[in-house]
Amino acid sequence: MNIYLVTGVLNIHSGLLLLNNDQANRRNHVLVKQSTKVPSLKLSDEEQQFLKEGDDNPLAVYKLIGSTQFKIGEKIGYDGELNKATSTMLTLVVEVVDQQESQEQEPVVDEALVNAIVELDPENPAHFANNGKPEIKVLAGLLDRKVSGKERDDAFKVFNQRQDEIITAIGALEKENDDHWDEDNVPNLSVVSEMIGYSISQAECELAYQAVLKNSDESNS
Repeated sequence: MNIYLVTGVLNIHSGLLLLNNDQANRRNHVLVKQSTKVPSLKLSDEEQQFLKEGDDNPLAVYKLIGSTQFKIGEKIGYDGELNKATSTMLTLVVEVVDQQESQEQEPVVDEALVNAIVELDPENPAHFANNGKPEIKVLAGLLDRKVSGKERDDAFKVFNQRQDEIITAIGALEKENDDHWDEDNVPNLSVVSEMIGYSISQAECELAYQAVLKNSDESNS
């Protein structure tokens, strides 16, 4: 038996279902209880945690003897035939848990703080600490609010990731392609944004281009 999250209005007509008490009571006219021994199904820890509804709403296995419908967001166990249309209405719990963990691991990007880092002068020692990180006091002054070390570190990580991607995109521009460069011979912002897959500011692009030119000068010297 697989455990699913219902992601579309689901109609099924046969098979075995693992439901909590509330779900079963709403459909008792088309269900026949088979077992309350849920542990015998050998559910994984992830599946048990996903389905957990509390001691007052226990799980049990039922045989479906008629048609029933599930709404989006319901959690069910199902053992039966799935056609192509039906399968699109269900997401395996493992996939759901993976998505939740991925979302939990991704920090919320403070765009204002990232933009403040872009405004710093790489050549100004007052803007950066000895460890190479932006000075918190300078960032706080630009934003007129307090900035924690973790906020600075998270934003600086995003800033560096974006700069690396922009620098790579600029390096891939064709020197002879006029569409890739503006009239003043700087990278075309729209082209670079399209290459990396998201919009960037002119300041971000210029900062990355300065790094490209600096690296080129150092290589030639």
